Amino acid sequence: MEDPKEYVKINEMTRRDAKEVLEKIPIKWKKVDARVLDIGCGDGGVTSNILKKYMPENFKKLVGCDKNIECVKYAQEHYGNEKVHFMALDVEEKIPDELKETFDHIFSSYAFNWIRKQEIAFTNVYDMLTEGGNCQLLFVGHSNAFQVFDDLSRTPKWRSHLENVHTKFTSPYFHSQDPAGEIQTMMKRIGFKDIDVRATRETYAYEDGVEMFKSVMKCLNPFQSLEENWEEFMSDALALDPDLGIVKYVLIVACGSK
Repeated sequence: MEDPKEYVKINEMTRRDAKEVLEKIPIKWKKVDARVLDIGCGDGGVTSNILKKYMPENFKKLVGCDKNIECVKYAQEHYGNEKVHFMALDVEEKIPDELKETFDHIFSSYAFNWIRKQEIAFTNVYDMLTEGGNCQLLFVGHSNAFQVFDDLSRTPKWRSHLENVHTKFTSPYFHSQDPAGEIQTMMKRIGFKDIDVRATRETYAYEDGVEMFKSVMKCLNPFQSLEENWEEFMSDALALDPDLGIVKYVLIVACGSK
């Protein structure tokens, strides 16, 4: 996702799931002076317009982070203030020492399905939490969108364009038969307590059907070579699955405390 202004227009599914998860699985907030981190904040809309509404009003600070510098600049310009701040951070890499044991709560919405180094990222979450702090991370496992890209990656026509589909696009848990079990085992190994990992089958119907799906995929598309052949590629994708206007996916919610 390169253009945060475009992402604002198409991330309704992310906003819906963030709201539903925060309502169905309430975070045990620190009552006073909570310090909160949102990993993969994107344009900052979910951070400021959704997550913030579920936090205690007397929180100390809310930080959104993303490895995309343009997203950070956009979020800071539109939502930054004395208590809400946005910064660049790649949670798959070594984190600065000053961030360790800094946050009482860590949230993330639709970022961890892009992360390849899962254990490093989860370990960084653990290290950034204060003692007794908790995390709530929601992301996608399997989806029919991932499936179509995977299927097309095995065709002679699109193979060269999608040769890195499993490292650049599909979720690390795309092929997993038990993503919740895998993640729970990993979190336990890292040291998390009070672990609760759920994987549920969900659907989301885009208001404008396949046209919105095409817009979403174009915004998220990491394959530059597809850009000049985008309409043809989407035509082949829809030939495989004409119902792509309805996303069918596994939503993973991973919670734990330190």
